[in-house]
Amino acid sequence: MGLLGHEKGATRPDFRPKGELYHVPSAAKLIREPQAGLDLTYGPAVCRIRVRPGNDRMLEYMVEATSTTDLPVAAHLTLLPHLNEPLETGGGKRVTLGEEAVDWSADEVAGTVTHAGYRLHVPKSATVHWPALPHNPYRKDGRATPAEGRIEIRVPFNDQHRKHTIVVEILK
Repeated sequence: MGLLGHEKGATRPDFRPKGELYHVPSAAKLIREPQAGLDLTYGPAVCRIRVRPGNDRMLEYMVEATSTTDLPVAAHLTLLPHLNEPLETGGGKRVTLGEEAVDWSADEVAGTVTHAGYRLHVPKSATVHWPALPHNPYRKDGRATPAEGRIEIRVPFNDQHRKHTIVVEILK
């Protein structure tokens, strides 16, 4: 179940994080210069997001984390899925998005994720997970279907890797 979640089928879930988890920023600041972005504070960590258009078909998305904690820190990029379309990686993994769950390691991702007319160039440490399902408050047991899910790319930070760049490339 992890630090944030509830048991499948629970009709009275407790959404408070278990243990020390900062998943919602306590402060946010819009940055306009020299590059557009956000500074977000999560407990003892400050995370910076900056975007820079490359050309009509490319965008650089930089993420950086500074931290004074031993807790793990990761950027989570959530992508809208196009069901029944392929999801592919630079490591040769391929699946048509549907009911089948995906948990691809960094070696399986191998630096690229392609889906629905775009390609992401991601750090070598990035992993891919499908479906990341929300809690659906309109169902008594909170369950969600894959159509309500997201593709999740996790990019971990550590002492040697405090800054990462993701490049979004439009293919169509």
